[in-house]
Amino acid sequence: MNIEKQALNKITEVHSLLKQSGLIISGIDKKSYNYEFNVSNGSSAKLKVQVYFGKKGVKTVLQGNKETEVYSIVNELVFKQSELQFNQSNEIDFDNYIGSDETGKGDLFGPMVICAFDYNEEMYEPFGRLSVQDSKNMSRFQITNCATGLIKKYPDSFEVVTITPVKYNELYKNFRNLNKMLNWAHSKAINNLLAKSETKNIIVDKFSNEQLLLQDYTSLNIQHTHKGERFLGVAAASIIARYHFDKWFERNNKFALKKGASVETTKIAEKIFDDYGIDALRNVAKLHFKSIKNFSE
Repeated sequence: MNIEKQALNKITEVHSLLKQSGLIISGIDKKSYNYEFNVSNGSSAKLKVQVYFGKKGVKTVLQGNKETEVYSIVNELVFKQSELQFNQSNEIDFDNYIGSDETGKGDLFGPMVICAFDYNEEMYEPFGRLSVQDSKNMSRFQITNCATGLIKKYPDSFEVVTITPVKYNELYKNFRNLNKMLNWAHSKAINNLLAKSETKNIIVDKFSNEQLLLQDYTSLNIQHTHKGERFLGVAAASIIARYHFDKWFERNNKFALKKGASVETTKIAEKIFDDYGIDALRNVAKLHFKSIKNFSE
């Protein structure tokens, strides 16, 4: 893995970590010799996180007033709490691999979408220009722009499996377990790519301990890892999956559906059931969710 790629992986992890902490952060920018983003805690004090790459390796720098509260928080998270997490990036070092990720499994409404992406090191620079990163850190606008760029530039490098709510509800009756269904769907997307790819390396964002149902399993180097989006191929897969997920909501706007799983989504589901019946609800919702079982069964 080249030094610039290591820097991108590291700042992506830092970015994700700080976003989870509730701090206000900007997007990641690439400069001539480093990647960087801004951080604040809502006060006037601001901090810049920079990850440099060069002959001496990768170096993380915090730029700002060391006396401020935000500096203390970020310093603790970046250099102490996250030390073990960064080491995970060194466990897997593939120049070519199929990365796989999914979206929609935690949303009451909408499909579950799985994407597998066949990544190689020649894509590194183009991915940087497209701003490929963890889709959870991207706005809807950024996801649309990035996904359409990936789809146009690499039309044969990915496979998408979209399980619509109707199909999802049918499959769940057979699997009776979400992880088994995810395993089947990831395996299907990856197998479709393996049919036209020479890679033997697979990286999957870990969802369970299930063994993937892949052809020639014993000849493959398969890695299940948490926070898989720190790898560009998995990040690209997550962006394309999210793009297809969002497009489904655009096409199915009759009931003003919301994403996620909340009291609000449960109320929408109950209204659909009361006004249109179980068939209409089955077309847009995952019926095994506990929040709607009391009226959907």
